Amino acid sequence: MADDATGHERRTRRQYVKYSGAVIGGGLLAGCAGNAEPESTQTVTDTLTQSTRSTTAADSSYSVSLEPVGEVTFDAIPDEWIAYQYAYGDMGVALGQAAGYLGTNNPGNYPDFFYDELPGVEFDASALTDIGSGDKEVFYELDPDVLFIDPNNARARFEWSQADIEELTEGIAPFFGHFGRRYGYGYQQSYPQLGLYDLFEQAAEVFQEQERYRQVKAVHDSVLERISSTLPPEEERPTIGMLSGGSNVADGSLYLMEATAPGYGRKQYRNLGVGDVLETVETDSPFYQTDFEELLELDPETIVVHWTIQLSDEEFTDQFVTPFENDPVGSELTAVQNDRVFKGGTAEQGPLINLFQTELAARQLYPEIIGDQELFSRDELARAVTNGG
Repeated sequence: MADDATGHERRTRRQYVKYSGAVIGGGLLAGCAGNAEPESTQTVTDTLTQSTRSTTAADSSYSVSLEPVGEVTFDAIPDEWIAYQYAYGDMGVALGQAAGYLGTNNPGNYPDFFYDELPGVEFDASALTDIGSGDKEVFYELDPDVLFIDPNNARARFEWSQADIEELTEGIAPFFGHFGRRYGYGYQQSYPQLGLYDLFEQAAEVFQEQERYRQVKAVHDSVLERISSTLPPEEERPTIGMLSGGSNVADGSLYLMEATAPGYGRKQYRNLGVGDVLETVETDSPFYQTDFEELLELDPETIVVHWTIQLSDEEFTDQFVTPFENDPVGSELTAVQNDRVFKGGTAEQGPLINLFQTELAARQLYPEIIGDQELFSRDELARAVTNGG
């Protein structure tokens, strides 16, 4: 086989997968907002993305389609895989594929502590390889069967070219991913942002774990039904101000985020029917910079600090509660006076993490109604993961 430019022996045909569609066939829409446009673009169809599977007696291959990667045909079910986003990692765990999970971005920040509540579900993120540098050598060393990464996100994060995407697709494995949370990249305007369970269903198609998907979704649907039947009228629901975890409260550098933005990152707040203080603010940025005075004018009933679930109670209080209390303006906020400044969940959540974070947010936002109730059975969810129902 011929060697590529990095000295690796390149495969002309991947053992486990064949690839077709947008990744190889055309350029991808990518690049951070404000950055230079990529070398080429791809026309995105307005047809609703759907998974397809085709088999014959002589051919056990199957195909799965997803924007923006197009259609990927698998000759066999992938055994080993990497996922840059924790959301895809959590999907893989939910589908019983934890043993094949090789690498992710910043494994030390993966909230695997949620799995401790699920009997028989074992996964230690510290065993994963960190792929966050974008070093292609790491990808070659891991040699997975599928890359659960939106290639546009890879280009934006790693500053890869289209040629890099094509090289890794041909030399290692196909990309299969859709960056499913709002972040402000220009390419995100180029194709529809899919929801968590749309992406989860297609990941289930890749692993051929449709029954596990159905069982986990059944738990999810029962939680939504319970929430819907429990919530107070819309006018009695809280309005929240979501602060970015990157805010520096001590020096008054505050960044508000849209609490009900589309995508998987803030799904629990949409499900819980909350109001958002940013609804009255005109902004095109996913991070709205403000200060104590403007925040007091908005005066949310509750402040949630996004992506702080991994902090200890002491760390959270020191960084995000005490500075509000010590500021003459910040201390006047209704949320501060009523002790309603809360940790927010990780933005990177698949189906399992989302269930736990939905329950956490429900307890925070509706303490009189939810209290300490468990919104779902840990045993039922664990059985769906470990036994496929």
